Amino acid sequence: MNRFVCLMLCAFLLLPAGCATMFPDRIDRLPEFDKVYYVVFEDEPKLDSEDIYLKGMKIGNIISRKEGPDDLHVLKISIQEKYDELMMDNVAFLASDGRLEYETVADEGDPLEEGAKLLGFHGRTGIYWFKTKSTVKSASQAAMEKAEELYYKTVK
Repeated sequence: MNRFVCLMLCAFLLLPAGCATMFPDRIDRLPEFDKVYYVVFEDEPKLDSEDIYLKGMKIGNIISRKEGPDDLHVLKISIQEKYDELMMDNVAFLASDGRLEYETVADEGDPLEEGAKLLGFHGRTGIYWFKTKSTVKSASQAAMEKAEELYYKTVK
């Protein structure tokens, strides 16, 4: 009888371990160490989903939305830990076709700290316009610096 009780006790204790393999989708729901960032839009973004995508692949989600003064809207987002290396200071987000999409505004960037504030754009036109203005501004800044450098060379 003692063997039977011990055998039943062992089976009872091992049962949950065997059942865990029957539900592999539970693995996806394990807590991750996602980082939180804030995306600021000048107008309310029209989003149908709380997910964030990069080229069709889900990389994070929207945690909350808050409306501020002057029709500013802030999305609190989390990016999955495995995509930490994507979060640089050249990142912006695009509200397009009802989804929030990861986008870059420059070729290179420095790593972002958690809690960083990022720009949000409505449609690709807005982000292209921002990229163009930023490039022109950088080029004009470089032109001014070069002119100043050459000027000081002629004065000496």
